[in-house]
Amino acid sequence: MSEAQGHYMSDIDRSVITFGLGSAGSGKTYCATAMAGQMLHYGEIDKIIITRPAVQSGVGLGFLPGSLEDKYRPYIEPVKSVLEDRHGKGWFDCQIKKGNIEVVPLEFMQGRTFDSAFVLADEMQNSTPNEMFMLLSRVGRNCKVVVNGDHKMQKMIRGVSGLEDAATRLKGINGVSLYTFTSKDCVRSGIARDIIKRYED
Repeated sequence: MSEAQGHYMSDIDRSVITFGLGSAGSGKTYCATAMAGQMLHYGEIDKIIITRPAVQSGVGLGFLPGSLEDKYRPYIEPVKSVLEDRHGKGWFDCQIKKGNIEVVPLEFMQGRTFDSAFVLADEMQNSTPNEMFMLLSRVGRNCKVVVNGDHKMQKMIRGVSGLEDAATRLKGINGVSLYTFTSKDCVRSGIARDIIKRYED
């Protein structure tokens, strides 16, 4: 939908780890999810792994009713809607049932290795530096990791954001790219773009 999204998707295509930073409504999650779905659909990877920190408006998952799966279900909705729109509900349900699309709380990633996978790590402004290190050190063979977030406007945790820390620390490493969106890149709506700009000012 925009030149910025084109640059971002090019970064994802050529990199192992891509950081998408900045403004809400810029399509960070949509673009990464669309690329992950296409790669899974064409057999370029075996699995999509979706993760994010268990923080929502400053309240952890423990405050929500139900099982861990029930608690985490709202976190997959933005990804689910993109994949269903592009590939159909039946395809999405089949991939979930086969375990080819997996939703895992960030806190449960310890000890895993990401081989032949596309890892979509969303809302990572709410991760700690230790959590981010733990996630990024899982990268294996034939893996892409996209790390999205807005550490300036949407951070809900105290202390240093793992997103900001990693984006600074890993700059210049071969295979790592960083794309920053601004309020002018918001494609959600004109009024959303104007609101975001006012909050940024």
